[in-house]
Amino acid sequence: MMKKIAWITADSYLDTDINIVPKLNKTLNIDWTIVFSQKTSANYSRRDVQQKIGVDFRNISYLFLKKRLISLNTFLKFKQLLTKIRRENYDVIYLDILGIPYFFILVYFILGTKKTIYVAHDVVTHLNQKDRRALQFYRK
Repeated sequence: MMKKIAWITADSYLDTDINIVPKLNKTLNIDWTIVFSQKTSANYSRRDVQQKIGVDFRNISYLFLKKRLISLNTFLKFKQLLTKIRRENYDVIYLDILGIPYFFILVYFILGTKKTIYVAHDVVTHLNQKDRRALQFYRK
């Protein structure tokens, strides 16, 4: 029996995952959610993703965050997504998303850590970055 995997990718990490997930989906059962943030710096739109992966990949969904990451609306959308994942009872939950400030607090309380894989990127915070201190604290 194939492992059932929930895979969440932030739009900023699509450059990597867009080449990996469709290939892995040939041998694994992956439900892929791509999270597009309000202020995205991603190189892909929803249309670009669909053209790149083709019509064979059917287990894909998109979450569009229309508010800032600190918004209550974003909190509720993350909560809804994670609650749906918990109901599906996946074998593995693969998270390629930063999700400041709510996402991982919700992951901890809704999904737990037993089946969860958090892909840590070594993000360099720039000296003039607006939320530099918050990001450094969050990554610890």
